Amino acid sequence: MFIGGNLTGDKMKRTLALLLGLMLFLPISLRGQESYFCNKEGCTLEYIRKYTDGDIKWYHTMKIINVLVSEGKGTIVYSSEMKNGKGKPLFDSPVRMNAFVDGGDVTVNIAESVKEIFIAKLGKKIGVSSIGGESTIPSEMAPGDTLPDVSCSVSAMGLTMDINVTGRTVLRTETIITPAGEFECVVVREKKSEVGMGRRRYTTADTWYSRGFGMIRHDTYNKKGILETSEVLQSYKTALQ
Repeated sequence: MFIGGNLTGDKMKRTLALLLGLMLFLPISLRGQESYFCNKEGCTLEYIRKYTDGDIKWYHTMKIINVLVSEGKGTIVYSSEMKNGKGKPLFDSPVRMNAFVDGGDVTVNIAESVKEIFIAKLGKKIGVSSIGGESTIPSEMAPGDTLPDVSCSVSAMGLTMDINVTGRTVLRTETIITPAGEFECVVVREKKSEVGMGRRRYTTADTWYSRGFGMIRHDTYNKKGILETSEVLQSYKTALQ
């Protein structure tokens, strides 16, 4: 991965595509009215993403930094820190992002988050722009519900990636057991296309969300429907623990 110096040609495309690919799996862990996002200030959630053969793709730590919510509306500031399977940080510092709460519904802007990833890895001078990208998880969901599609574009260093998330459907409710404990969840399925920056990728993802915690598990399938990776909550702790 790029650490310093200049990026050109295929190397630049591969680096930008990798950074964006990492961002797309940053959990939109969502909560609000006891919604589907962790809103406990100081809470830390630890995840591990594994390939189907058991090898670790990355470790992911999410921290709730500030909860600025009053009368059901406001902002949750959180950070994501990711390390590869050997424990080496993928970014120089944790990436800060915002989740917006409105009456229990929570919205995260995918494009703005991608922007922060690029800046964290490549520096503020590269010039990054984004359009669209608002992704909302409602506080009330039932099997059969459909959620709004998400479309956005992110441009950096003269290259553009178009991202579309479609077919967002609530599949079922389910209780699952993870290393962090037992959680009652709602399962959401969605399709993603990522085109540009040397990347053309089509996937389907199933995500388990639990009230008060957000994302508990995230499974990704390739375009043939074969499971590629699974990210699972390993542990969580509050500021008082």
